[in-house]
Amino acid sequence: MQPTPTETTLTASTRQSSDRSALGLAVVVGLGVGALTSVGQAVLADAAGALANSAGPWALAAFLVARRCQRTTTAVIAAIMTMALSEVGYVIVSHLRDIPSSSSTIVFWMIAAVLAGVPIGVAGRWSRSSSDWRAAAGAGVIAGVLMGEGIYGADRLADTTNSTYWFVEVAIGVVLVAFVATRHRSAVAFTTLCAAAVATAAVVYLTATSF
Repeated sequence: MQPTPTETTLTASTRQSSDRSALGLAVVVGLGVGALTSVGQAVLADAAGALANSAGPWALAAFLVARRCQRTTTAVIAAIMTMALSEVGYVIVSHLRDIPSSSSTIVFWMIAAVLAGVPIGVAGRWSRSSSDWRAAAGAGVIAGVLMGEGIYGADRLADTTNSTYWFVEVAIGVVLVAFVATRHRSAVAFTTLCAAAVATAAVVYLTATSF
């Protein structure tokens, strides 16, 4: 049976309302995560200090906000907003702490928010898809981000940061892959999950080492 015009209108209205809420959440989460990053750099102990110098939490926050969106386009916008506003929140709180932020650094993170926000937004939306392979691909992307950054940190930043955090970040990515694999057991979904995780991890690692 085809939905009535009223049912279709209600569904569209619900989606629009949900997406507006997600965009509002992106503002709150972005500013909040950025502010906490700046504060964390001052108060976290050595073992956890790398957390406040990691892009992983920003990416994860953007992914979770995007996951709440009903439309892929909105999810991408929400992810970009979350990551860009994380930089804004970070700069504001750092300024209040009398720690200046260079224009080049701000521009870098704004560009990164756009470039990374697009795939993370798509991944967030796909992760709640009814399609097994899309859900697996979406989860694989954020798992790959965590694993790629963790591997980079353990490999390249071990001399200047505590390596415990980086190994934990890799472990979280691996656990996420394992968890999703138990929920989507088809061969196609499992292959897509692993491929997305490995490919994303490789891109993140190679991108990080190029700077």
